[in-house]
Amino acid sequence: MRRIKIVEREKRALEATLAQASGALQKAQEQIALLQQKVRTLKERLRTVEGKKLWELLEQTATQGEDGRRIYELAQKLELTDTGAQEREELRARLPKAVHDGRAMQYEDRFLRDLQGLQERERLEVVEALHRFAAHGEQYSSFKTKRRQGLDITGIPGGSFESRSNREYRFFWKQGDNGIIMFFRVGHHTEFSSSEW
Repeated sequence: MRRIKIVEREKRALEATLAQASGALQKAQEQIALLQQKVRTLKERLRTVEGKKLWELLEQTATQGEDGRRIYELAQKLELTDTGAQEREELRARLPKAVHDGRAMQYEDRFLRDLQGLQERERLEVVEALHRFAAHGEQYSSFKTKRRQGLDITGIPGGSFESRSNREYRFFWKQGDNGIIMFFRVGHHTEFSSSEW
């Protein structure tokens, strides 16, 4: 009887320690996500300031002959590609940041480029699926989550999982040792055997 009481006391102590560690892990994940967001914001601010200075110089250069005009035109073309980066950041802002149990959700740039390349309807379906993922977790039945098998796909590390956003589209993700769920790629299921992946 005395031994049972000791074991129960140890069990309660371990459960309390586990709950405390779980809370600390959740706080650490939140801090990591917050710091990463601050880094992105600071980089964007720096890009904005540098961009303004650069455009002032380019406008001055454009007035100084044919070569100056060519440089200015090239810079305008480059700016169009930078618009794609801004669109990806806007997409990132629409995506969920954490699963209901507190695990952080983060998205590789390749995932965002894949998502950006989808038609609007498919993109919305994937975004909705990610919100379901956040609300219900990876074992939600409609995801039909399974460990990734088959040919190597560029940008997807070994041990990753594949989940369905609908009958046609899949997204790939993996939970790191730190508990953060990282999303790597998304696209039509027929493309997974393609060399483009």
